[in-house]
Amino acid sequence: MAIDGMAGIEYKFHNVPVVLAFDWNPKVQIITNAGFKPDNFGLTVRFTL
Repeated sequence: MAIDGMAGIEYKFHNVPVVLAFDWNPKVQIITNAGFKPDNFGLTVRFTL
């Protein structure tokens, strides 16, 4: 069992159809392998119309 969190930031460029996003998903494991796991993250590049 775990408690998960989610945080993120997004930036839309002016005059360029691109969006950059960074997401962070920390986890606190409670029952098995108890501890804090901060290493879950992602980077997204989106093309927008």
